[in-house]
Amino acid sequence: MRCATRPTTTTGNTSITIEEYSLDWPWLDAYLLPMSGSIRLAEIGGIIGDPARAVMLCVLLDGRGHRATELSLAAGVSPQAASWHLAKLADGQLITAEKQGRNRNFRLASRLVARTLEAMMAMAGSRPSRPHVLSERERALCTDLLRSFCGKTGCRADRRV
Repeated sequence: MRCATRPTTTTGNTSITIEEYSLDWPWLDAYLLPMSGSIRLAEIGGIIGDPARAVMLCVLLDGRGHRATELSLAAGVSPQAASWHLAKLADGQLITAEKQGRNRNFRLASRLVARTLEAMMAMAGSRPSRPHVLSERERALCTDLLRSFCGKTGCRADRRV
């Protein structure tokens, strides 16, 4: 592990001298190295987890390059917000930007990114949804709403929802 920067003062002017020294802590390296994969996974999950960025990534799955304006419209965010989201995706190495004249077209960074996104989408789509159990208050509200739509007392809403 390397440490640096220890400030020193000389006659009122502050100067920074950089000293490199090594700490011989092999146990720290043994602790930090295995965590780097899980930390990277958490970083990527945080990047993909934003709904606007997820929409942009889904649009980019077609393999074509898209302008920031197209991606902002698809994600339903302002151009400024889209620029910020695209910068986050680029920092995470999920997309690349190609300059074409005055415009920049964005693409997925690699086939691996595309395959990973497709696998995540398949996994998310195949998860069975948990049935929602209605509370007594929700049941009463649903029954009242159904009665008001039916407009008659013999409506099926009289049964339990």
